[in-house]
Formats: sequence, structure tokens, C-alpha cells
Amino acid sequence: MWPIVYGAVALGVLLVVLLLVRKLRKPSFATPTKWPKSGGELSGPIEVRVKNPNDFRVRVGLRSAGKGKDFVVAANATGSVFVGNGCYDVYFQYSSEPKALYQGDSFTLNNNGVEIQIVKVAGGNFGIRRVE
Repeated sequence: MWPIVYGAVALGVLLVVLLLVRKLRKPSFATPTKWPKSGGELSGPIEVRVKNPNDFRVRVGLRSAGKGKDFVVAANATGSVFVGNGCYDVYFQYSSEPKALYQGDSFTLNNNGVEIQIVKVAGGNFGIRRVE
């Protein structure tokens, strides 16, 4: 009888933990309707890193030669992907403005990585503008 009681208690505790984890997870934000399409997955050895010191999540979209790679950077976190040499367009969606679409300055990778910081800096060296 005791193993059945302990099993039921353990199952109850597990269910409570799962419900708490589910409640604490932030809901996903939908990709905007105007999000740039891609015809395949980018890959390669060069890192593109995005630092997000803000209290909102950022969806990042890289596009080059008809291919793309998307990833989400959590609030107050850093995310990165690896791609090949080439010219890239970069797009952003902020969870604080889920229907807006932003585009950053295009950049070229030639055996060098890049780091983008999502901050407002007057006279900064990387521009981000709202396009939708």
C-alpha cells in the first residue's frame, strides 16, 4: 500500500512542477506577416552574434542569396548562429512590438564574424530602422 501512496504523491508533485514551468515560460510571439521569406537554410563556419540587453525578446532573421536563418534572442541574453561568407540583410522583431518589422544595415562577412548589439546609440555604427 505504501508504494502506491508514495507513487501517487510523486506523480502529484511532478504534475505541479510541470504546471509551474509551463506557467513561467513566456509565450511565443508570432512571426510578422511581412517577415522576409527564405528558400533554404544558411550554414557555415562564421559566427553572427546578437546581444540583447533589453527586457524583451528579439527575433533575428538573416538573409543572403535567397537563403535565410532565423533565431530568437532572449531578454538580457546573447544568441548566435553560424553562416558562410557573403552579403547579408538582417531583420528584427521585438516581442514588445510584435507586429512591427525592423531592418538593420546590411553587412558583408569575409572570413570575419560580426556582433550586433540591440541598443539605441546616437551616432552608432549600425543602423536599425522600422520598415513595417
